[in-house]
Amino acid sequence: MAVPSLSVRVAVATAASATNGLAAHLGECFAHMSVAAGLHHQFNGTWIVPVGALLQHTAEWADIDRSRVLGLMEGASPISAGRTPELEGVVDAIRSDAAAARLLDAGGSPDEVLANLRTHAGDVGRAISVFLDTFGHLTVGGFDPIDAYALERPEAVLAQIRAAVGREEDPAREQRVRDETASVRSAIPVGHRARFDQLLSEARFAYRIKDERGVYNNDGANGLVRRAVMEGGRRLVAAGVLANAEHLLEGDLHEIEAAIASPAALDAVALADRYDFRIRNSDMRPPATLGTPLPQVPLGWLPEPVQRVQRAFAAARAAIAEVPVAEGVTGQIIRGAAAGAGRYEGCARVILAAADYHRLEQGDVLVTTMTTPAISAWMTLIGAIVTDHGGPLSHAAIVAREFGIPAVVGTGEATSAIADGERVVVDGLSGTVERVS
Repeated sequence: MAVPSLSVRVAVATAASATNGLAAHLGECFAHMSVAAGLHHQFNGTWIVPVGALLQHTAEWADIDRSRVLGLMEGASPISAGRTPELEGVVDAIRSDAAAARLLDAGGSPDEVLANLRTHAGDVGRAISVFLDTFGHLTVGGFDPIDAYALERPEAVLAQIRAAVGREEDPAREQRVRDETASVRSAIPVGHRARFDQLLSEARFAYRIKDERGVYNNDGANGLVRRAVMEGGRRLVAAGVLANAEHLLEGDLHEIEAAIASPAALDAVALADRYDFRIRNSDMRPPATLGTPLPQVPLGWLPEPVQRVQRAFAAARAAIAEVPVAEGVTGQIIRGAAAGAGRYEGCARVILAAADYHRLEQGDVLVTTMTTPAISAWMTLIGAIVTDHGGPLSHAAIVAREFGIPAVVGTGEATSAIADGERVVVDGLSGTVERVS
């Protein structure tokens, strides 16, 4: 992927005044995003099949809860905890430079602190520049160019750096995973243990691709489109055509290119109406199907190797997007899918948008619809995670395992059943959340 070089081209294009230069760049960014979307789905099989095969076979061999099996993935996806080589370079540089550490903790706006670190002499300035140039344009609020990219939320970027620099390693982690692996393995019939070892090794090897494909593929491509479109939107606002630069994100490539070439031809009212509709309507409550569902080919009609792949896909898919438990709320108890071992009591912080993660305080229980990569900047504050959507292979579950905190996902209605500030007990083994105040 040519993410860094495209980032440089975005900076050049957005600084240029030539209309045709921006239009050409927009076309390049949209084409890059299209390629990245295709790669996203090509990458699916590389991690879904190994992880799904592990889930499928262990379920056939023994009565082991899949949350325990997935718990064996802990530590296999460092990028889910925001641990990229570029950020680790920043951590090493700042920890070795007392003056830079003081800059990091200094007051002032997040933009000012980041600028001071970028211009700091030596390894720190170089490491910060590499990190910001590589990840500053990645979308962090969601999975689409309508979502903010990192440098639009400098407070989150700075929080991520501070959390990484202050991070303490868990010396017992590797031994804990080894002990749990041995415990799960002991429940597997002896004749299948060698196969279990192989499947586990393959699953742990491929597991990280689920989140890596976003960081190194989609998020950068989406962020570059957003930056280019927003530049066009700012120009149209300056020309008095648009009321809000973000309205241009509601257009398709043809509409955007036409607007840049001839602002007077833009239907600003239509774009504003689309924007208002999107803001008023959540994409968290989609219909179960669109159109008429296609008939499913009976598994027995397929060759045995294809059947194995299909079974693995089915096992993984069920763990990614689990259907919420029917009657998930009974009195003070909310039920979901167990996704992170342990039990934790804390204050619930109901967050409905990634832009509000800054409301989290030390020890809070994050209660949200679903998590996005932006949460990694705030994870050191969180004691547990509860979500409306997703299963034990969802982003929230993976992040919880990487940080070693309890999680209950796929509750269906936690964000409406739990009040902000309410005290709750999250049990990541039973998949329950109890309201205690």
